[in-house]
Amino acid sequence: MGRGRLGVLLAATLLLGCEHSLPPSGVSDRWIGPWQAGTPARLTAFGANAIGLSADGLHVLFTTRDDRPITGPSGERTPHDTNDVCLGLLPATGGSGTRMVCDRRPGQQDSANAVVAAAVAAGGRLLQVISVGPIDTFTPVREHLELYLGNTVDKGIRRFQMTLYHDANGQLTMPPGTLNWLTDLTWIGSATFAALGHFTPPALHGPALNYLGIVIGQIGPDSATTTLLTDHPRPLQIAAGPGGTLLLVYGSGEIVAITSTGQPRWSTRIPIAPGARLLGVGCQASGCVAATTEASPGLIRRWRFSRDGGEATQGPDTQAPGPVGRLFISAADGALIFAVGSQLYRAD
Repeated sequence: MGRGRLGVLLAATLLLGCEHSLPPSGVSDRWIGPWQAGTPARLTAFGANAIGLSADGLHVLFTTRDDRPITGPSGERTPHDTNDVCLGLLPATGGSGTRMVCDRRPGQQDSANAVVAAAVAAGGRLLQVISVGPIDTFTPVREHLELYLGNTVDKGIRRFQMTLYHDANGQLTMPPGTLNWLTDLTWIGSATFAALGHFTPPALHGPALNYLGIVIGQIGPDSATTTLLTDHPRPLQIAAGPGGTLLLVYGSGEIVAITSTGQPRWSTRIPIAPGARLLGVGCQASGCVAATTEASPGLIRRWRFSRDGGEATQGPDTQAPGPVGRLFISAADGALIFAVGSQLYRAD
């Protein structure tokens, strides 16, 4: 996979050398708690590309380059970029991390194995979407995605589920409009997941993700199957909803709950002020929380509504230290986990 594509899709660089940051060799849990206390609290001392929360809301999922130290002629140890991208799990309350998962395949020094999406279910079941392709340049003819099922307890043990695109002797076999890329992977049941599906056309320098629809996947005894739902415009975010529903979150303030077959269950609209947009939604046993970013830079406003999509009422505001990128809401306690640049923050 080319560096240009990784830089856009997975812009994450791990800054090493800080006392509580992830060490080059893996993950340490020696520091638990926010890096800097405050409202909001800063969770990390290193750059992290947050891609979601675990289903129980206890961990942040992030991706980062796999920089492994190598020994030079004089015995010096220096970081070496392997072109792979790893998955990390960080406590949602802060800490240096509890797990790092890297796809280090022997004999693939000329290839990049990059985690592009992941989801952790309650109980630790781990779904990973891994892009496998050459280091030199990005061409969809020579690159494909693989879906694996594992767990966060048995390190390295996983089961192959499916491939989202095959090549054949370097010749393009993917018809235009064929699903070959997944983002926003989310568990919505014990064996059901959802994602946003995209088509990546052939290109020397990507990406060009063309949205196709919402992917609903079923984990079977030996493999996974997927169904593409094309009746809904692309949402800003998808999230697990009550009763096995999937919430489609739109920046305009609309939230639509659908079943795993695509049938609408309910919808609601968050009041959006001029210049504001809806950032994320999460549900707990007591109800659901939505967060909007207001016209004032970095101002996050919370809204609470019932689990069946009732009218939203305004909650407390949070002032972020800068413009907010991705935002996720914990299913454990409704806390806001959000990114400002490459740094992660938490607001209770």
